[in-house]
Amino acid sequence: MVTKLNIFLDETGKDKNDLSLIGAVSIPSDFYQSKKVQKLNRELQEDVFKLHFTQYDKSDYDTYIRVIKDILSCNGIIRINGIIFKKSQFRIHPLLASKVDDMIYGKIPERVIYGLLRNYSNLEPVNANIFIESSEEYKARNLNKVVKDQINTHALYRFDNFKIKRSNLVAKNQQIGVEVTDIFIGILRLIINCDALIGDCNKVSNTLLSKILLINDLLPTLENLFTRTSIYELSYQDHLTKIPLNSYLGLFKAKLLLLQDNHPDYFTNASFKKLSNNLKVPE
Repeated sequence: MVTKLNIFLDETGKDKNDLSLIGAVSIPSDFYQSKKVQKLNRELQEDVFKLHFTQYDKSDYDTYIRVIKDILSCNGIIRINGIIFKKSQFRIHPLLASKVDDMIYGKIPERVIYGLLRNYSNLEPVNANIFIESSEEYKARNLNKVVKDQINTHALYRFDNFKIKRSNLVAKNQQIGVEVTDIFIGILRLIINCDALIGDCNKVSNTLLSKILLINDLLPTLENLFTRTSIYELSYQDHLTKIPLNSYLGLFKAKLLLLQDNHPDYFTNASFKKLSNNLKVPE
């Protein structure tokens, strides 16, 4: 017997954002090839819908609910591993500040994916395929090949019983696994960074409010997955600290309760879950 996995890698918080999260999602190949998941894949490729969490708006609400519930319909088989960090901590290095991006993309993707593979039994071999959303930066770094070579070399060094067979950069809207990974880590980053993003509950932007209400409705579906999710905070000297996601979820739920106390209409009026860009948030 060989365990076959598809692993999808993505990041959120690029460009001008200081807080970044690089995450990977593993989905057993048998489930990924099921009729339910492949139906979503065909719809994605045929432009029936598009998914991009940073661009989420009201027209996406029903699609997101359906896609997430279908992907998580088989309980307990999907795993997430992620590393969250602040680039500013590394940009103050007195000698190597210019190498921050080289460090991020040369090391973190490998560690994130390795974290999904190392907990499988050595009694059965694991073959995995990696899918990374393509970008000019990733192409220039040959990220898919670098990650594959690094992980396989490390597996041999540790005598782990797994192998990366293929590692591909894939275009947007071609693999539903890549798109749901974008959603999962986008939601996780918002939950982790909720206090900084939400701040004053009376001054929440329309776009952020629509995402918060979507997450609120998805939490019963997501919570089982998130309680099994590993998130590590990266700080100085390659120090990784595992943070139970329940800690972040508790703070997020408290923020939701405060928001609901201040604006109960947000949670009872369906139109607020599907905010348009020009809809004004009530004072």
